[in-house]
Amino acid sequence: MQVLKNGTYEVLTALGLLGLVAWWVSLHNDPRIINPTLLTTGLVTLYLVVAIASEALIVSGLRPTLRQVLVFNVLVAIVITQPAWNRANRLTVLLGLAVFTVILRMAVSIVSLRAPKVSVLRFTSMLIGGPLLVGALWTGVNLAQEAYYSYYLFPKFKEGYITPMRWQDIVSLVLLWGGTAILLYLSYRLLKYAFRHHEPSVAA
Repeated sequence: MQVLKNGTYEVLTALGLLGLVAWWVSLHNDPRIINPTLLTTGLVTLYLVVAIASEALIVSGLRPTLRQVLVFNVLVAIVITQPAWNRANRLTVLLGLAVFTVILRMAVSIVSLRAPKVSVLRFTSMLIGGPLLVGALWTGVNLAQEAYYSYYLFPKFKEGYITPMRWQDIVSLVLLWGGTAILLYLSYRLLKYAFRHHEPSVAA
């Protein structure tokens, strides 16, 4: 049962990492991307967070053997190379990423097996909460700038008259600002747990 749970979580992790890799491959040479360096930086950060946090949580919670960890991580590495199976020009890059992923997640596994579960949870909360806070703040600044230019400083013109805000604009703004607020709250809760002085006891 433990091996089945471990495998299920590792499969979900592999699919998540595969999605990020496939996203990077599809967007890397897209001429419509204005700032590919920023995109790559964001995807790499997200990839590292998913790879490290998922392995730390799985290992600290299920306590698998190192042999199981190695087998599952090799399978994860094979899965994330899938976008290169029909593209030889991507094979070297993704093989290097696969090897790096195995080494990184094995190191995280060894540390997670030796460290107390509470310490692993606090580190994982900090690892997730930090980038989440930066992303939420970045999104909020961009939304505020876009709202300022589009609806205050330079109102939208169409055929000589000012186009009023449609209900679709209002709904999209509410959804975007609501999502940003939720991300800010989640990052606050995660970082609060990571840095608070008194933590509740967690069963090993």
